[in-house]
Amino acid sequence: MVGKGKGSTHSRKPRTSFENVESKFVGFCPSSCSCYSDTVRCHKENLHIPRGIPTNTKKLYLSGSKIKYLKNVNLSNLTSLSLANTGLADIHSDSLKTCTKLERLDLSYNVLSKLTAKFLRSIINIKVLQENAEKGEDQTARLRRMEKEYERRNQFVVCVDPALKYLTNLEVLNLQNNKLKYLPSNAFMSMPNLRQLRLEQNLLDCSCGVEWLTKFLRQHPDLGIGILCHSPASHSGRSVSTVLPHQLICKEELEENACVEKSFVCPLKCKCSKGTVDCRSLGLTEVPSILPFDTLELRLEKNQITHLPSYAFASAPNLKRMISEMAEETFKSNSKLTTLIFYDNELEVLPPGLFEGLHHLHMLLLNKNKLTCIPPHSFQDQKNLVLVSLFDNNLQGLPNNLFKPLENIKTLHLGLNPWDCNCELAWLSSFLNSRGIETSSAVCKTPEKLSGELISSRYANPCSSSSSSSSSSGYCNLKMDCPGGCICTKERMDCTSGNLTIVPAVHSTVQHLILDNNAITSISDVCKQTPNLRSLSLRNNKVDRVLPGSFKDCRDK
Repeated sequence: MVGKGKGSTHSRKPRTSFENVESKFVGFCPSSCSCYSDTVRCHKENLHIPRGIPTNTKKLYLSGSKIKYLKNVNLSNLTSLSLANTGLADIHSDSLKTCTKLERLDLSYNVLSKLTAKFLRSIINIKVLQENAEKGEDQTARLRRMEKEYERRNQFVVCVDPALKYLTNLEVLNLQNNKLKYLPSNAFMSMPNLRQLRLEQNLLDCSCGVEWLTKFLRQHPDLGIGILCHSPASHSGRSVSTVLPHQLICKEELEENACVEKSFVCPLKCKCSKGTVDCRSLGLTEVPSILPFDTLELRLEKNQITHLPSYAFASAPNLKRMISEMAEETFKSNSKLTTLIFYDNELEVLPPGLFEGLHHLHMLLLNKNKLTCIPPHSFQDQKNLVLVSLFDNNLQGLPNNLFKPLENIKTLHLGLNPWDCNCELAWLSSFLNSRGIETSSAVCKTPEKLSGELISSRYANPCSSSSSSSSSSGYCNLKMDCPGGCICTKERMDCTSGNLTIVPAVHSTVQHLILDNNAITSISDVCKQTPNLRSLSLRNNKVDRVLPGSFKDCRDK
């Protein structure tokens, strides 16, 4: 967080979220780029991706820049990215993790040596992938040119990880003019939409391991035209598609695919078997950064996990059963989930919209955590839920009709919570009785006259005209004014889609402020009344200016 003014002589610190916010909205377009509608083109002198690119950008052209290393492209609306001829030598495996809408990626005319598993798994929605050399430039000329400029690096893609097969939406794949000797077995079999395949001018070895490719090319004569064998000598220069199985020369030992990253097969200390990743009782404080792509079940019980970041499980899109403070987009890549188990962790808050889109969820276990509230409409998409456990938390109340969307619910474990059976919780008794739902003998703690009573019992109606509510009705609101349209906890205020035109008053204890999807036009003195603020999100607003010193009172965290 920004702690010093621009004139500070202190040692330089990494840029923080507030500095990024201030730069994001100044002028709407970086000085080294030109912006039109949802398209941004940046000039050739850039050494890195410019800061401040509009968040609504769909097409980003950086061709001809001097970007050697790609890291953290945080543009969630991006559909097309060109990094052709930038001298790109390395790509951080999580660079495009949040670019879930990306369909076209051009990495041509660069000096990349491999496409790794983690990187490929982060772009599974891609339709066009290009990584080829200069048209008309032969291998020798390219090698000489590149060796002068990057003599310590391998200038060609020499291997592609087997994770290539997970790019099932791929329509165009261009890998010509590289040094590929082998391709992952059956790499193209899961690409029904593939209409262009360029693999010419590589060093393909037509030994036993290429049999699948010869068969594939014969079955798809419009693909891979001009793909030739480089070795063995008896097949050199021959079209791969014409080599028959009995003509393939088998070596005693096939060379191992150098792109396979064994460290990504199973998270450290966890056990993996037949689609199940077991990380129970390991003292983990965060979710493993990478999971096997074929993970169906993840077990995280009895750890010390307090936060699940956005897209935490993006590397495992087939995840169906998960056993383990979460971010709103934690499960955005996991719509197939049927089971979520967070038993015995340290969760205090469920962000609004956390379960949005999880239509197949059957079981949700949140028992033995530290939850104090559940946001309203949390279960609007969960009509198939059969069992929900909120047992052993710190819940005093629940939002009105929270469970109404649960058409198939049979069991609600609500015991071991300090329920305040006031007027605003009376709906729960009616709901439980009307559905005949089992509640694990949940009882009232307050008010005193109802202490020990089952919350499902038809106790005397506390909602008489003379009664008053003593709790917050289960909404995630503080005992303070929470702006209309917002949801508040002690440390978090979420005003997403709240029809706001200005930044609202924020309680001094709030650390995370979310103001997405509003019509806010300017920001100033954000931290003056909120000294503990650690993060601020202003996505999809109308901010056209950030006043100087807007974050001067924000402290480093």
